[in-house]
Amino acid sequence: MAVKTNEILIGSKENPILSLDNDNIISVNGNLACDLLCETIPVDTLEIQCRYDRMQVAFSPIDYDGLRTSAAKQVYARSAGTDDVLDIPYASGLWYYNGGSYIGKFYVVDAQRTGKSVYTIKAKSAIGVLDVMPYYGKLFVNTPLSDAINDIILTDGMRRTETPFLLDLAESIVLGSNLDAVTVTGWIPVCTKREALHHVLFAQGINILKSENDAFLVSRITNLNAGEIDPDDEYEGGSVDLTDRVRSVEVTEHSYVQSPNAEPVVLYDNTETLVDLGTTVIFDSAPIVASSLIASGTLVVLASNENCAIVTGVGTLTGIPYTHTTNVVSRVNSSNADGQSISVSDATMVNAVNSNAVADRLYDYYFKKREIKIPIVLSGERCGLKYTCTSPFGEKKEAFISSMSITASAIAKADCKIISGYEPPERPGELTHLVVLTGSGVFQVPREVFEADNPRMRVILIGGGQGGQGGQPGEYGKTGLVNDVASLAKPGSHGTNGAPGRIRMTQIDKKISEYYSYSCGCGGKGGQRVSYGEAQITGDMGGPTTFGDYSSEVGTIPEVGFIDPLSGNVYGGPSPDFSKVIRSGRGGGVVKRIASEQADGEYRIDPESGVIVANEAIAEEYGVELGQVIEVRGGKGSVYEFGNAFNGYTGGGGGGPAINYIQWNYDNASDGYYYKINGKDIGGGHGGRGGSGLDGPSPFAFSKTAYGRGGIGGHGGGGGGSSGYLLYTASGYTVTAPNPGRGGDGGKGSDGAPGCILVYY
Repeated sequence: MAVKTNEILIGSKENPILSLDNDNIISVNGNLACDLLCETIPVDTLEIQCRYDRMQVAFSPIDYDGLRTSAAKQVYARSAGTDDVLDIPYASGLWYYNGGSYIGKFYVVDAQRTGKSVYTIKAKSAIGVLDVMPYYGKLFVNTPLSDAINDIILTDGMRRTETPFLLDLAESIVLGSNLDAVTVTGWIPVCTKREALHHVLFAQGINILKSENDAFLVSRITNLNAGEIDPDDEYEGGSVDLTDRVRSVEVTEHSYVQSPNAEPVVLYDNTETLVDLGTTVIFDSAPIVASSLIASGTLVVLASNENCAIVTGVGTLTGIPYTHTTNVVSRVNSSNADGQSISVSDATMVNAVNSNAVADRLYDYYFKKREIKIPIVLSGERCGLKYTCTSPFGEKKEAFISSMSITASAIAKADCKIISGYEPPERPGELTHLVVLTGSGVFQVPREVFEADNPRMRVILIGGGQGGQGGQPGEYGKTGLVNDVASLAKPGSHGTNGAPGRIRMTQIDKKISEYYSYSCGCGGKGGQRVSYGEAQITGDMGGPTTFGDYSSEVGTIPEVGFIDPLSGNVYGGPSPDFSKVIRSGRGGGVVKRIASEQADGEYRIDPESGVIVANEAIAEEYGVELGQVIEVRGGKGSVYEFGNAFNGYTGGGGGGPAINYIQWNYDNASDGYYYKINGKDIGGGHGGRGGSGLDGPSPFAFSKTAYGRGGIGGHGGGGGGSSGYLLYTASGYTVTAPNPGRGGDGGKGSDGAPGCILVYY
């Protein structure tokens, strides 16, 4: 074997700060790898020992004094015999050639004097440099692959993090064929940039490969043969590892859904210590809906995402967490009970459209692969490419180089691990198309399904939602003077929402038919309007959805429905819950004074403004502070008088209002009115009728994809107004008691939304 020349360039190819060759290189050791499944993104390493007494420059820190390592983030080269210092920034490029073959580009991370005249230079691949850079995560929804990768490299998840290394790396990104249309959906937790890339690429079955033109090549492994390893370049020895066949593979798919009824949580409480320059708060409850962040006090959010925020000031920070749901897909080899089990549970970018492709890749790889270990003379071979080689048993094999451990003086020897038997799928199997079926009909399976390597469809059947319950009627008004506001006629409560339809997720991958008859379940009827004394009516259940022989009837009711990974739309799940909003108003009337600053005696709700001041009962009822002025406007009370011919009487209180989800509904509440006086008959005013509760709106009023959601409950009716009463009576007059107002009817619950079918292929 001919002696080959080592050449190492540092700084740049064209004008290197430092050049090394056989004259001053003592040894080169390195490890290169490519994980064929992208279960990890390996860090390539290179370690060069060189004699600085044979170089024109020597490495040292600026304040060099004896045997010292380089500065933590900076490496220097000093011209021999002078005080001139050449600056080699951390992560400066390093290019390694052996015998004219380009091994690859690395980045200098350390240089140490390890002997009297020996320096050791350590370098890593770009992935190794990214492994020490933080990334604060993000929730991606249908984001182009290229945008996600650029976000990871050029930002920390919140703000730009440009450095010469990162800018250079971003400029060198090249997407492999057929990746321009790939989008990614899922959550990345707080991690390093390397780990973030792994989350994205593993879910898509994509690798990072080395190229001859220094491109950061993001590509799938291909089955193209890159050439033959010359048998004369293979050393004696080696082995074939007959690894255990896989018994089972389990892959967890993840989804993150914004529930319409989720409550905010406290993410950061800084009510005592002022933060001047900003601090990074990592959320324990991540991911958090970014738009839900609310800062109190003087706290200011300088930057944020779903996992953390940079804040300054004093106060608290709250937000609403996403609901995390999971589903497990599996592959089982029943004929190999003693084989190994493979489980992937924390790959948070694996979702409903790629989970089966991930499971197929893992199962196929671990079921078929054989590991061959052979040492070769390195002649430009690269990890991740397929070569024809000769096994230690003399058999010709087509196999992928998975890793190489390089030892080089003049000749570079590589101990290679080569994977045979496994063929990466030409069509990875991600489901990239979605058809949403409503109503009923016949679905024709697209021809693309049958053309795939592993024909399959993922079908989500969502049944019709239950109708919402009707609202409760308001109470009848009270008669005469009442002790406090809390004793006035109460409004009715809001009807409960209907249950969502059942959801069944199924995969059809065997004997796929050309046509499937389908029928989406109807939504259940909402509960009807009822009057005082009648019980609230619960809505009817929705109907099942069918697709061929499959039915949603055997499905479950997920907590938050199903999220479409291709669009981020949520199907099924709960409708907005309005039972916790402020209820319809109490009826009006004459009550005792309730605010501590007022004198004892009677206090009447103003018939025009309906303003009252909160006592303890009201403060608890409405969640306000004691003594706070609050508004419970309804119908107007009629005017009351004192000292007239009839020795005084009071008008009736106005009926309580019904409340909309957005505003008060004053029109339905009627005013109190006088008792008509005829001859010797006198009386106080009648109470007004409470406002009728509003009907629950359709679930589609809040989401265009509300299929399968339950109907929304009807609103409660307002309380009836209290009747007036006589302060005094005069002899000779007949007193006729006025009537209290009737409580308002409860509103009708809305119908449940019809079901639908999502077909992914």
